[in-house]
Amino acid sequence: MVPREAEGMDRLFWQALYVGFLLAILIVPVAAGRALLRRTRAGVISRLKGVGLYALAVLSPPFLYLGMFFAMVGIEELTGAAIIPEEIARSLLLVVGFGLLVWILALVIYAIAAVTTRLAS
Repeated sequence: MVPREAEGMDRLFWQALYVGFLLAILIVPVAAGRALLRRTRAGVISRLKGVGLYALAVLSPPFLYLGMFFAMVGIEELTGAAIIPEEIARSLLLVVGFGLLVWILALVIYAIAAVTTRLAS
């Protein structure tokens, strides 16, 4: 039996991790967009390569969340211990769906910005 204090800390850890991933899903597109547009304007990378790198960068937080989740499920199956709280398990589709929605919207916005950007001469 797990003490109630340890159970509360475990939930707090998972909730902080959950909020961290949601923030990463929102912050990564802004940071990657600024960095890649700067490199595109300077002529370091092409517009097409910038769009590809941006798509990969924005997809990284949802895929990392999905990978960590499935790794924890695998550990649960091997050890028999309940590692993932039920609330976090139920929210998997919401987090990944939100990440994909942000990915689509951010990619369209970045593609428009990359096409309309002026290259340095």
